[in-house]
Amino acid sequence: MVMKGLALLALSAHGATAFTMAPAHHSTAGGARVSTIGMGVGRRAALLGAASLAVTAAPALADNSKSVSAAASFQSQGSAEGAPAEKYTPKLVVEAAGMSSTRVLIKMPSPGPNSNGDYVDCLWISDSKSGEVLAAQLFKPSGKPQTAQASAEASTQVEPSFAPRVPSGATIVPCAHAAKGGTFFGPPMTI
Repeated sequence: MVMKGLALLALSAHGATAFTMAPAHHSTAGGARVSTIGMGVGRRAALLGAASLAVTAAPALADNSKSVSAAASFQSQGSAEGAPAEKYTPKLVVEAAGMSSTRVLIKMPSPGPNSNGDYVDCLWISDSKSGEVLAAQLFKPSGKPQTAQASAEASTQVEPSFAPRVPSGATIVPCAHAAKGGTFFGPPMTI
């Protein structure tokens, strides 16, 4: 039995991709004909696979327009009178440095706004020069992200944190808005 070609179908989270295996005939120096099986990927399948990988692997800074819009509106607000800065000022920690981008962690001090009977409803980072909001996350009164699933531990409050990726070389400012305490800005950091 001679097989002219074999088609394989690879299923992934990004869809189906077709691969073909077809015999390739080559001649050797002595003139003998040798058949090998080579794997080829159709041009369309390769392009679709690369495009879906690029879309899912690309770091999205402004990944949530609702969060970014909220952060932009909070940015112009000040802090509430009497809100202690030591409980409300966010801090930045570098979690994973890379060549083109770095993951930073924005976290609240401990004790934070929760100990003051308040909660953080938005954390974000902004560009220190332009003031543009680069990434933002909205939070529930429990300190969990608004996008998080409801759980039985809904009554347990935690201080929120947020870990976006930022382009290397950027100078960013961590920012926090609390329901009662208003807006606070941490010290800038160059990544």
